[in-house]
Amino acid sequence: NLATMKLIISPLFFSFPYLAVSGPIQPHATNPTISTTLGNIEGAVCPGFPDVAKYEGIPYAQFPIGSLRWKPPLPFATKYHHGTLKASAPGAQCPQVQSSLRSAFPQGEDCLFLNVYIPVKKSKTLLPVRVWIHGGGFVQGAGAECAGCPSVNSTDTIFVSLNYRLGALGFLAHPALFRRDHTTGNYGMLDVQAALRWVENNIKAFGGDPTKVLLHCESAGA
Repeated sequence: NLATMKLIISPLFFSFPYLAVSGPIQPHATNPTISTTLGNIEGAVCPGFPDVAKYEGIPYAQFPIGSLRWKPPLPFATKYHHGTLKASAPGAQCPQVQSSLRSAFPQGEDCLFLNVYIPVKKSKTLLPVRVWIHGGGFVQGAGAECAGCPSVNSTDTIFVSLNYRLGALGFLAHPALFRRDHTTGNYGMLDVQAALRWVENNIKAFGGDPTKVLLHCESAGA
């Protein structure tokens, strides 16, 4: 139950905006792998940070396309192709106005991904988890903008960043949608809630403590 999670909202809304089920991985594995109910998630050791493993581009909800557009997100429950998800690079960012800062990231409506960064060395206890919610005025931004590798390298924590729907696809408040769903169009915020549920249900497999979750929020993400 999401309500049972002990969430601590960080007041540092503008802090660190751009810091460049099995046990945790073994030290310095070439392709560190986590086992989950949907299959294995194969990550990579962070370039320049050999003590940190990254798992990027993990789908936390079904892609909001076709009949799922302008609908609350549904949990991602499809078994990974050939039993393994290759998670060494971020997934697409949600559609938005392009900028030079974000030009390196591909866009697409199939964008409900999150990224997990963990210490390579196995901890004797479950580690606290930090979840970063990006800003951008609800029209720009992506979880991949925040570099989790150096952040985890300096702390005994697990770091999670995520995408959520933006602009009209994430926050359209139209009378027709209200009549259909009795919603004000906060699909982007529903995406964030879905990502937190994913963390609650899955982060223990990465060595994280689902009862110790800190939200880092930047600007609109707060």
